[in-house]
Amino acid sequence: MNANVNSRSVLGVLGMPGSGKSLLAQFLKSTGLPIIRLGGFVEDEVIERGLPRDSSGEAIVRRALREEEGVDVLAQRALKAIRSSSAELIFVVDGVYSPVEDQLLRSELGDGYFTIAILCDRRLRYERLELRDHRHLTSSQAAERDLQEIDTLRKADTIVLADYFVLNNDSQVAFLRACVHRMAMHLDRTGTTSEAEALFVGSLESVIQNLRLGIVPDRSLMWLLIARASIEFSPNLSWQVAKAIGETSFQEGKSFLLSLATSADVASDETSLHLIAAWAVGRLNVEPEELLPLLDSGDVATRAFVVDALGELKGVNALPILIEVLEEEDEALVIEWAGLSIAKLLRLGPNEQVKSRLVRLVNRSSGARQLYAFGALAGVDRDEALSVLNRLVDSHSVDAGVFDELEKVLTLASKGG
Repeated sequence: MNANVNSRSVLGVLGMPGSGKSLLAQFLKSTGLPIIRLGGFVEDEVIERGLPRDSSGEAIVRRALREEEGVDVLAQRALKAIRSSSAELIFVVDGVYSPVEDQLLRSELGDGYFTIAILCDRRLRYERLELRDHRHLTSSQAAERDLQEIDTLRKADTIVLADYFVLNNDSQVAFLRACVHRMAMHLDRTGTTSEAEALFVGSLESVIQNLRLGIVPDRSLMWLLIARASIEFSPNLSWQVAKAIGETSFQEGKSFLLSLATSADVASDETSLHLIAAWAVGRLNVEPEELLPLLDSGDVATRAFVVDALGELKGVNALPILIEVLEEEDEALVIEWAGLSIAKLLRLGPNEQVKSRLVRLVNRSSGARQLYAFGALAGVDRDEALSVLNRLVDSHSVDAGVFDELEKVLTLASKGG
């Protein structure tokens, strides 16, 4: 699975409209694989040329591109993107249409290229196309598009020559599992499927036990574990896989870790699922900006995950984000984690601006915000925290109950708590 730059493992996803190509591509992207949509090149050209963003505009662009740059233009662009990337895992080319595109990829990539054709009953495909929000098609429009793609692009020829076939008439779980299983079989370079089979279709208990014992699979097989955990969502397996990602600094596992932020935070014997995932994020040197979209979540546990992960990044770039959360967040759980993360990062080096903002928060706020801002301040500068507490007492800004809480925090900070 770890192909070099000159011999990449590339999966071509084939299928008629509504068969499930996008579903598979979106799932594989969520597990960390880079996705190249051939249709994306067409959509970009439609926008650039100012044409209608519908099937008619796309048909015009497809014809124009083939006339201007050759019938294999989309495959050529995909090859350029693959060769310019430093990613080591499997590339996924979503929407290989014509035999010309398929044959170019085969000739250029050799054994590194393989295809999965997704099959589905026509009636079911048309129902899906009518129901979807994006690129909605009526049954008559879907039938017309089928004939156009078969006649003009010879799409059926490409599908018939696929390396593997997967039926997508039933549950999404069964469909995704079948696709990944075929990928595992193909990507086992030894000609057998023993190790891949053990990771993907073997006993869940034995896989978890090996991970608990520190037996982490080769990096080339880590993706299979992520895929299995994503499909089955066993909290125990997800916890162990997140830990393995952090321990091996498996960069391609970032998407999986971030997906855990939006799932339920399940407790385990050691730490919760969110806590281990946040710890692992810190080991991947994720940029703080990559976590920002999750701060807009309406779920408190997701936002708490973000501020915990920011504290694990071991860099001061996260401090402005965390102090802003501490100033504006309303939920006590998120405020608490923001305070803990700020204290953790401030221990790496002084930041007078952040300390000043903490002092202002303690002086002007109340409740959880005041308590955890004071905790963050006490964790890095006990003398400053004591001085702030004395000023609050002198100005009669705190009652006895609040004073007792703040004093407890100061005492814990003195003991390293």
